[in-house]
Amino acid sequence: VDPSQEAKKMRRRLVASFDVGSGSTKAEVYQLTYDTSTQRWLVDAEPLLSLVEDVLLAHDLETQSPAECLSESITNALTQAICRLADKARATGPIDVLDGVATAVFRRAKNANEVLERASRESGVSLRVIDQQAEGRLGWATCRALHPDAVLAWDSGGASFQISGECQGELSVFEGPWGASTATAALIREVRGSEFARNSSVNPVSMEECMKLKRLLVERMPDPPVWLAGALPGRVGCFGGDTSAFNVARLVLAADGVDNADVRISRETLTLALERQCAGKSDDELIARGFELQVDMTVPKVVLVLAVLEHVLGDGADVKYRPANGSCAGVAMQLAFSL
Repeated sequence: VDPSQEAKKMRRRLVASFDVGSGSTKAEVYQLTYDTSTQRWLVDAEPLLSLVEDVLLAHDLETQSPAECLSESITNALTQAICRLADKARATGPIDVLDGVATAVFRRAKNANEVLERASRESGVSLRVIDQQAEGRLGWATCRALHPDAVLAWDSGGASFQISGECQGELSVFEGPWGASTATAALIREVRGSEFARNSSVNPVSMEECMKLKRLLVERMPDPPVWLAGALPGRVGCFGGDTSAFNVARLVLAADGVDNADVRISRETLTLALERQCAGKSDDELIARGFELQVDMTVPKVVLVLAVLEHVLGDGADVKYRPANGSCAGVAMQLAFSL
């Protein structure tokens, strides 16, 4: 076969996918290739560009009284972040589509549409709020690219978590009510009885407070459905970036000397690591142990992972982490399917 003739059969497009989460805003640029034999657009395995900016939207919403609208200052910060990411995406080449999703915090904020309309208008990125079921489906698509053998996909953000899996040929999503920011707010307000302030740290957090927070999170978490329990024991693929709860758990395990080349997360070893590496430690002590990113949420993130392991997944789950830039890959796959 003449390679030049084969090349002529293929068309290529560049797309930029955005995941506007409750704690960070992510963007990736992917090349799509059109395969005339299948008449489908295919997403390249690796992005041409992968970027993230921390914008703590859920933190901002939690500090409002009442917690109903995102502030003007965080709206400005988000708009500027998306504009910067869009400009960097365009610098990679002629982008055909800039498209993104907005998740949990936008399902709560009363001014979500106004905030996103401004960000879309100024950046040129098409943004839309998706429900938690759709978020879980994106997580499943992203996870399966990283963990082909996973029976469940676990995605955890700033204000919610999702566990997705196939049951009798259909994709189901377990909707978790907690994320890193909302767990942090619960620690401050309900475990300590204090006011949640944007720029104050929760550290140090005692082990007793950790256990109280875990019980609170579990008490307000739905019981796992039959389809989810039926998938266990089995591989649970989790994913996220540097500040994700899963990467923080990985770092805590590594600091505790756990030989974890496969990046597996178990409740017993993580509980011991939390007590030895995090409980009772100040910001400076945690940073010295390698937890410098969003250090004020290090402990709540680990406790949230433990709560889900205890209440939803159980000790039989084989939980394995792989790094990913949110669900940008899943957004790109949806774009490819729709073109």
